Amino acid sequence: RIARVGLSVAVGAAVLFGAPAWAASVQQATAVERLEEAFAGTTLADFDANWGDGDGWDATLNDLQAEWGGPARTTVIVHATDEVARARFTWNIYFAVRCVFAEWTPDGFAAVPRSGAVCTVPLDAVP
Repeated sequence: RIARVGLSVAVGAAVLFGAPAWAASVQQATAVERLEEAFAGTTLADFDANWGDGDGWDATLNDLQAEWGGPARTTVIVHATDEVARARFTWNIYFAVRCVFAEWTPDGFAAVPRSGAVCTVPLDAVP
């Protein structure tokens, strides 16, 4: 009887802790793939030329966010320096925090998966 209770508690804990982390990680991996598809080969100059026009990249990023569903939220786009523009997509499913930084530099684009506190701090505080 004690073994069954212990097993039930262990299974419950695995589901409680594992399911949110798994769900957030799946969303994160999908985001990296889709962002790389959408923005591969682009640079900071392309970002500057296409951001803020209402129906170009704004719409693409909004469509991607809608595709990923409710738990994703987009952090405000900022130029951390003259050398990078960033958008952050964050998934916070219970205690599992995952994010993807979409980063444009003069050399190109990268979708960078991250987790933890860097997913919630102000973007201008991210190195």
